[in-house]
Amino acid sequence: MNLKLLAESNKIHPLSLRKLFTQSFMTRYTNYSTIDEFLKGGNFIINSHTEINPIRRELNSYVKNTTQFSCWQDMVYKAGEEFIIKVLDL
Repeated sequence: MNLKLLAESNKIHPLSLRKLFTQSFMTRYTNYSTIDEFLKGGNFIINSHTEINPIRRELNSYVKNTTQFSCWQDMVYKAGEEFIIKVLDL
């Protein structure tokens, strides 16, 4: 299945961090209940994906020290994988 076509057909828009990082995901892989608590715990304020690159080094270090992931990108990939499985009801 072509995910681009799926996205277009379902009019999937860029996900907010809150939708991508569900409470279930956060409690399973971190010591926080929500992505907001997680970011607040690291003193990060992220309102859009464009704000991540300037703080990537610090964010990667925080993720490595407070989650089961080695970096932010690994955490995003896993959350995305779980989101897709849930949306496609696999």
